[in-house]
Amino acid sequence: MKKWLVSFVLAIILFVNFSNHAYAYRGRTDRLGGHFVTSTHKYEFEHYTSLAKRAKTKREIINLIKSYNSNAYKHVVSLSTIDWNSYTVVYGKRLK
Repeated sequence: MKKWLVSFVLAIILFVNFSNHAYAYRGRTDRLGGHFVTSTHKYEFEHYTSLAKRAKTKREIINLIKSYNSNAYKHVVSLSTIDWNSYTVVYGKRLK
């Protein structure tokens, strides 16, 4: 009985841990490797693309998002509507 209980608790812990990661983001990303979060209307980076790496400034990133994204929120992209922390984590660099 004790072995069954330990196995059950371990299975629950593993399920909860991996389910959070699996459903974090299930949608598509644009050519920059990012997407808009509909609940916050912020743009967030998910993975690396060479196109986004070309940008040297935040303004260049904004222009790339407006050029390569078809989302309805692209017209409101500004310095405050981009998750720059996700950019730094994904790309490993900070922009001016």
